Amino acid sequence: MPQQIGKKKFANWKETIITSAVILLCLILVYFFPTEGPFQTFSRNLFFLAIIPALYIIFILKRRLSDFGLNFSATKENGYWFLGTLLLSLLVSFVLIKFTSFKGSYTLSDYAIENFGWFLVYELIFVNFWLFFNEAFYRGFVFFAFAEKYKYWSILISTFLFTLFLFLTKTLSWNMSPYLIISLTGGWLAFKTRSFVYSYLMGLLFIMILDGYIIYTLKQSF
Repeated sequence: MPQQIGKKKFANWKETIITSAVILLCLILVYFFPTEGPFQTFSRNLFFLAIIPALYIIFILKRRLSDFGLNFSATKENGYWFLGTLLLSLLVSFVLIKFTSFKGSYTLSDYAIENFGWFLVYELIFVNFWLFFNEAFYRGFVFFAFAEKYKYWSILISTFLFTLFLFLTKTLSWNMSPYLIISLTGGWLAFKTRSFVYSYLMGLLFIMILDGYIIYTLKQSF
């Protein structure tokens, strides 16, 4: 009996170590894989942040993608958590706008600022796809890979990896602060709903509201 328990513990740690290695490998490949133009960047992110983790989950771990947050359960409780984390995200961003240099350092495309049509294109294409790949990876693959063992501490693990990646790639700036907010509030939402789809949708709505407000204040100051 003790031998069986020992084997089970070893198997759990083995899976954690191998999964951690896959996570790090995906991030390394995202950083070093050469791309030219938005289409190649899109393809790179799709492959290393979504397809490779999905194949690993299905064929190596032999588990369902729904176990890693690719599911959507429309319940009142999940709806309350969605609204609660959205409001919290907006509150934190309001504090940043009022009491830090965030507003003056946060940049948006001039086309998005000047034209509502381009604003929708910017949010629903560029922001949308970038956000989905990152949510699928950090709030899906990374978070749920550790959630069973570390519970809500997995929120901090996924946020730490995201922040470290931004730091090492020298992209840690005020423009990334909304995504850092989402990494925490969206992580909690994924923890409560068992779905990264909720965190992705909340994050997209949050970014659109925030960007819309920033554009509104810029136009008011002209």
